Amino acid sequence: MTSLQNLISPGFDDKTYGAGLSIFQGVLIAVGDPEENARFERRHNKVGRISAPGGGPRDRFLSLSVALPPSELEGLNVDGVRLVFCQLMSAALKAPPLKLPAGFAHGEFARDLDIMLSLAAAAALSP
Repeated sequence: MTSLQNLISPGFDDKTYGAGLSIFQGVLIAVGDPEENARFERRHNKVGRISAPGGGPRDRFLSLSVALPPSELEGLNVDGVRLVFCQLMSAALKAPPLKLPAGFAHGEFARDLDIMLSLAAAAALSP
């Protein structure tokens, strides 16, 4: 999934979306039954602060997770998992399962991330 980050990150250089958020984390949850997945999803759907390595100022982040049964990932290669993640995250952006901070430009962020996810999904489909 690091390669996915490398594909998406350049689309966000020099962009800000307000509310002091400087980091976005997308998390794929596929640990077990729906109840177990839901517990992990709740832990990862949040806005918080994280310290920079070595101390320094704390950055504010948005974490959004998507979940599915592990059986849906069985037999998929890395590109297949990337494609599934991109599709699920694009859908989750339309109605995030958490309260977003005041001043966050969700519409603009969701549009930009959806574009980058679409490009990453297309890359996953390319031979």
